[in-house]
Amino acid sequence: MTTPSECCLKTGGDPRTLADYARLRDEMNKLTHPARPDVNWRLAEKLCLSLFEHNGVELQTAAWYTLVRTHLAGLYGMNEGLAILVALVSRQWGNMWPQPMTARIKILSSLSQRLQQAMRTLSLTYIDLSQLYQAEAHLTALDDVLQRLELKHAGQLDALSILLHNAAVRLESSENKEETAPQAAAPDPAPSSLPEPTRR
Repeated sequence: MTTPSECCLKTGGDPRTLADYARLRDEMNKLTHPARPDVNWRLAEKLCLSLFEHNGVELQTAAWYTLVRTHLAGLYGMNEGLAILVALVSRQWGNMWPQPMTARIKILSSLSQRLQQAMRTLSLTYIDLSQLYQAEAHLTALDDVLQRLELKHAGQLDALSILLHNAAVRLESSENKEETAPQAAAPDPAPSSLPEPTRR
């Protein structure tokens, strides 16, 4: 299975009776298990893609997919998932599963918290700036939709947006410092300890 594109996905219904959803839920529940067993991220990705293909996209699996891809591919993976979420929330808010508003807000809030945790484990460099900008743009788009629905702060996306923005500012600042740092003067050649040759 290939990575899905947000333009080619159908909106999915209630996945709770599906075996792949049950397996995916069990895998993701490891995140809150007291023993903290390791999540099999590759298996979780495979299950998400299977659900997208056979059931369509709904909010919970899309949120889990975003977290899974972040763990597997860093910011690039986060952007893959966020792009799907933006498309789903902006175009299918009235139809998507789950329908209860409290359930939707809980999913978005949990995703925001988990992505913040994942972000703090990433080692970012200047080449990641474009991905940071893209992630900020996706979150702004999500925030705009929630604002229109009068749910601006309900999803708790602000903290994630701030974390991404601050990471971008740090990278920009570090690059500027490197560009403006004075070049170190070449050291004077060390005096030779050997005597000058004498003319005969």
